[in-house]
Amino acid sequence: MGGISGGHVSGTQYYQLPSFNLYQYSATTGFSVCVWWTLSSVVDWSRVLDFGATANTHNFVLYRSSTTALIRLYILAGSTVLDITIPQNIVLNQWRHMCIVNSGRAWTVYDNG
Repeated sequence: MGGISGGHVSGTQYYQLPSFNLYQYSATTGFSVCVWWTLSSVVDWSRVLDFGATANTHNFVLYRSSTTALIRLYILAGSTVLDITIPQNIVLNQWRHMCIVNSGRAWTVYDNG
């Protein structure tokens, strides 16, 4: 899977994700998932968002990578996987706003903006 690129739109930080199709959800009108979150302690594999049928079946997870300061986005749709590390580190007790936006095969993550 390709890497991510970052940029700024009117002072807003965002990350453009590689092309990825999430079956009928992104093939029709697309969707957005937004969340305000903060972590107050270092807990192994903490989840910010975790949507899915069962483990390893159509999953959409935003989580801490092990006990590192890295946040990751993992999307599994059938046998297709999008697994991205967001470049901005987690800061404990600091609120963060993230929106994951899909429109067709295009994905963008807005981070604090």
